[in-house]
This record gives sequence, structure tokens and C-alpha cells, in this order.
Amino acid sequence: MICMLSKYRVLVAEDDGEVADSLAIYLSSFGAEVHKVSDGEELLEKHLEHRPHIILCDIQMPKLNGLDAIRQIRQSDSAVRVIFISAFSDTDKLLSAINLNTSGYIVKPIGRLDINDRIVEAIKHLEMHKIDNSSNISIIRIGQNLTYDAKTKTLLRDNKKIYLTQKELVLFAYLVSKQGHVCFYNELIFEVWGQYDSLQEYANVENLKNFVKKIRKKLKEDVIKNRYAEGYLIEKD
Repeated sequence: MICMLSKYRVLVAEDDGEVADSLAIYLSSFGAEVHKVSDGEELLEKHLEHRPHIILCDIQMPKLNGLDAIRQIRQSDSAVRVIFISAFSDTDKLLSAINLNTSGYIVKPIGRLDINDRIVEAIKHLEMHKIDNSSNISIIRIGQNLTYDAKTKTLLRDNKKIYLTQKELVLFAYLVSKQGHVCFYNELIFEVWGQYDSLQEYANVENLKNFVKKIRKKLKEDVIKNRYAEGYLIEKD
């Protein structure tokens, strides 16, 4: 069951009226303030008007598709959590969705358990990245001695900066954003290098493993965990 959503604004972007109504009714029953739009251009307008915490976004919509709409939103809003809705499992489109810093996707027909899981993940991310208004920075504690400033993208150990390369920082920041959840090998490869070649899967994964080893040496703390044959995660304290 989803926790109470009374302090959250949710924007449902879905051109199928029945699906949109069903999602709005379900989320409203938990106290969420829900708004609906039926195309990508309206999504851009209502995002500015309502400033939602969570967007449920269909990939295929009239006027402007969901992926392109979210790309535009991400230029000015990195905080809103996005959950994509898809009527298919098109690998290229779903990998593009992953690259937009999402809280996952749901494939139609939509089940309540799927909605629950994705909404809970989105809320956990929002709670974990609460901004301290007095300092206007978002500090995330990881493990025993590490802290990560999500706003300045700075990693510290015992208040001393750890220097990561740009790609290392991309991988680490992505794992932090998905803290508590396994990030699959192909997902991480696409996030860091922007492409994934299924024909060279073994080589891709081996390169990733060597890449993670270098990051672990710099961290000097075992916070990046491996899940055999699946991927990596940073566990929650």
C-alpha cells in the first residue's frame, strides 16, 4: 500500500482518458493533489503551473511525446520524480527513459502493485533529497564516513573531498539517486557511456566491473555492493 500522499502534487500525463481517470482516482484516495493532462505540450504548461513532485508520463502522447517533454522539463527541474508509462517494451525508448533520471517505468496494463512500488520509490527519493532551506544544499550520508552533496556533486570522506573523474561521478551519483535499489549492468553502462551493445555484453560488463573497482579504491569504504549477475547498488543505512 502507498503511504499517505497528502503533501505531494502528482501530474498524470496520459492521453487515454480511462487510464488517466483511474490513476487520478487511485492516487487521490491516498490524499495526493492530482492534475491531469492529455498531451506533451499541455504537460509542459501544467508543470510550470503546478510544480508537481511526481509526474506519471505516458511515452506516446499527441503533439509532443513524453520523452521529449520530460527532456525539456529536466533542463529546469532536476527534482521532480518521473515515472514513465508505456504500452510496449521498446528497449531503445526505455533506455532513453532511464537516461532521464527517472523513478522507473510501468508497462500497460497498469497494476496497483506496480504503481505502489514506483510511487514509494519516488517518495523515498524525494525524502532522501530534502533540501535544507538554511543552507540550500542537499546532503546525503552514505555508509560510515561518506557524504554526498547532490547540489554541488561533491563527495566527501571525513569532510575531505574525494576526487572522481566525470564518468565516475556520473555512475556514483546515479547509484545514490537509486539508493536501496539494484541498478542493472546494462542500465549503468547506458547511463555512463550512453550506449549498450548487447552483442558484446560480456565485454561491456567486464569494463563496468573494472570501472567500479577504481571507484571503490577511491572511496575506501565498501558502500557499492554487487548483486551477482544483476548489477550494483548503494544500500540504505
